[in-house]
Amino acid sequence: MKKRIKIICIFGLVSFILQTGVLLILNNKVFEGFADDNSGSAKNIADASKAEKQEELNKKEQADKRECNKVDISNNAKNISIARSNKYIAYVEDHKICYIDTKSNSRKTIDGVVAQYYKWTSDDNIIITAQNQNYRNRIDIYLYNVSENNLKILQQIKLKSGESKVEQIACSPFKNIFFIKIKNDEVDKLYKLNIKDEIEPVETVTKNISSMAVIPHEDKIIYKSDAVSKFYITYCDTKLKFNTENQMVLLGVDEQDRIYVAEKDNEDDNITSIYYGRMNDAVDLWNKIAVNKKMSIDNIIVSDDAIYYVDKEKPAIVNLENNKETKFKGIVKGINKKEAFVINENKIERIKL
Repeated sequence: MKKRIKIICIFGLVSFILQTGVLLILNNKVFEGFADDNSGSAKNIADASKAEKQEELNKKEQADKRECNKVDISNNAKNISIARSNKYIAYVEDHKICYIDTKSNSRKTIDGVVAQYYKWTSDDNIIITAQNQNYRNRIDIYLYNVSENNLKILQQIKLKSGESKVEQIACSPFKNIFFIKIKNDEVDKLYKLNIKDEIEPVETVTKNISSMAVIPHEDKIIYKSDAVSKFYITYCDTKLKFNTENQMVLLGVDEQDRIYVAEKDNEDDNITSIYYGRMNDAVDLWNKIAVNKKMSIDNIIVSDDAIYYVDKEKPAIVNLENNKETKFKGIVKGINKKEAFVINENKIERIKL
C-alpha cells in the first residue's frame, strides 16, 4: 500500500514538472514576444492616436488662424465693426454698408439703404441700420440678414424735426431688444424696440445722454450725462454715485452684467482709476483696477468678458484684470471672445489674446 502511494506521488510530481516545463517552453520559445508585441502595439497605437489628434488640433488651429488672417480691406473703409462670432467684418464705403466673410474673404454690399448708422446685433447674421434720408421727419430702422441677403424695414420712428439723427443703438446680447438714442434739437431721446418689433419711448432723468450701455440680463440701460457724475439705470430708481470730485465716465458692460466705469483726471482727461461691479451692489464694494500709467479712455475696450488697454507705445494689448500682454502691429479695431482684430497694411488680422 505504501509502495503504491509512493509510486502515485512520484508520477504526480513528474507530471507536474513536465506540465510546468512544457508551459515554460511554450511561453518563452513558441510564444516569445507575443505579449510584448501586443503591449507594444497597444502603446504604439495609443501614441499614434495621440499624435494624430495633436496634429489635427494643430492643423485646425492653423486653419482657424488662416480663416481670419490677412483679410483684405478697402483703403476707404470707415466705421469698421466685427460681428460677435468673428465671422464677418463690416464697414462703410461710399455711404454704403459692406461686409466680408472672414473665411472665404468674399464681400458684399447692402443695397437699398444709406449707411447713416449700423451695428451688428446679437444674432451674428443680422445688422441693424438706421437712416433719416432726405431729412424726413422720421427715422427708418432696417434689419439686414447676411445669410439670406435680405433687407426689411423694421420700424419707423416719427419725429418733429428732419434734423434728427440716430447717435447710438445698444443691442441686448441675449434677446432681440434694441435701445435707440436719437438726438433732436440738442435733446437726446431714448426708444426701445422690443421683441415684438414695437417701438416705445423710454423715460430718462437727463435729456443729454453722453454714453449708454445695455445691462444684458436686466434688459436695462445704464447711462449718464457729462453734466453730472451719477449713472442712471432705466426702469428703476437705481443711481450709482462715486465719492470723488473727478469726472466719472462709462466704459461699458460685459456679458456677466459687470459695469465698468473710470475716474478721469479733471486736468488732463487721463484715467486715474477703473471700477467694476454690478448694478445691485454698493459702489463701495466694487472692484478697483489700479492704473499705474496715463491712459486715454479712447484706448480702453470692454469686451464680452474682460477689459483691455491698447498700449500704443509698446505696442501691446493688455488685459487690465491679469496684466497679460499680447504684442501686435497695426491698429486695433475690435476685441471679441479673447481675439483682437488688427488692421495692418490694409489687411485685417486676428490675434489670439
